[in-house]
Amino acid sequence: YKYTLDKSSKKFDCPLCTKKTFVKYIDTDTKEYLPETVGRCDRSDHCGYRKTPSEYFKENNIKIEKENIIRQLADRFMFEFEYTDRLKDEIKSLPGCKFDGITKHWYIESEILNENIKDFARKFNFRIIEYKPQPKITPSYIPYEIVEKTLDNNLRIKNNFFTHLVNIFGKSVAIDLFVKFWVSSSKHFEGATLFWQVDNEKYFRTGKIIQYETDKIKRTKNFSWVHKVLNLENFNLQQCFFGLHQINENPEKIIGIVESEKTAIIMTGLAMTKGIYKDYIWLATGSKTNIRTDWFKPCLNYKLVLYPDLGKPTNINGEPIKTAFELWTEKAAELSQQGFKISVSDLLETHATPEQCIKGYDLADFVLENLQNNSVEDVKKLLSKDDEKFNYLLNKNPELLSLVSVFELVNVNTKRAFEVA
Repeated sequence: YKYTLDKSSKKFDCPLCTKKTFVKYIDTDTKEYLPETVGRCDRSDHCGYRKTPSEYFKENNIKIEKENIIRQLADRFMFEFEYTDRLKDEIKSLPGCKFDGITKHWYIESEILNENIKDFARKFNFRIIEYKPQPKITPSYIPYEIVEKTLDNNLRIKNNFFTHLVNIFGKSVAIDLFVKFWVSSSKHFEGATLFWQVDNEKYFRTGKIIQYETDKIKRTKNFSWVHKVLNLENFNLQQCFFGLHQINENPEKIIGIVESEKTAIIMTGLAMTKGIYKDYIWLATGSKTNIRTDWFKPCLNYKLVLYPDLGKPTNINGEPIKTAFELWTEKAAELSQQGFKISVSDLLETHATPEQCIKGYDLADFVLENLQNNSVEDVKKLLSKDDEKFNYLLNKNPELLSLVSVFELVNVNTKRAFEVA
């Protein structure tokens, strides 16, 4: 793509909400940012501001002449051109040229710029953009000596989230969950919880400090990062899934991915105490929009099931804001094309009450509430209905998502379309 959202961790002030949560679009050729209003606010539920390059150009009557390009990728040369029958026929006649039905581009599989491609570019005035591998940026890590200082059992009695876990599972299980997920306490906010992000090689990427309310498992507005609190200079933050450190120890299990850290921990506690989803290990993204392709790489050989939180469709400034279910379904479509065995659970979309939808329940909220009024076996039966039909077929044939997109098929239970990115 000519323009893409900046993939670095750099954030700017949002033009709408003024929070420093704005990601700008960048020109992939020049590596320069587009004007300051062009980008996306990460506060998708509370702000939702987004302006694409095409919207900006249209608003400002900027006409962008389309240039015919041969773009070199890591293993292929892709043709981007203003369609004409003649050009299409000429491209088709190139040795080894194929059509990608997903990206809708003609391409030649090659790692080398050969004479056939050069001659074609000269003859038909195509600009060749050669592949330049981006320098690999090594993530920064938090030294274990710092992590160890936070693992003080005495601090846990001041931890609001730990108290909630004790009320649900008992003190022994609560301690086991803290140990299993590398969770500790922080004095940065009163009664706050520190969730360490530990990758699959057991390195500590960073720690997220969250304060929970004392009377219910709900976050307050107090939130920070360990690397910011410590004022670590030149810290290159590269996040990973919370709980990723578990995957090498459980290669046979299904990976369930939820939004919040607390949901991953509670679902693990329910597996330990009730046998609910006992064949799963639980990871968390940390937010609705934090579902990034590169985070999935360590999980390629696992079966993955995404469990997005509930959320009603909303509009910001007249523009529809996609729910987590819609966003995560799009991401699953993208990843399935890359060989991932991935599906999206519609359990909450199908079985949650209108009140639960309004409150934005997550999987843990839903299961805990059902356990208050039903036996464990009845809840297990309800949950076993999940990941059937569409997801079963999707695992058999990932191309199903393309058909869903083309024919605008909808889920008969949720009445929502499965959108493909």
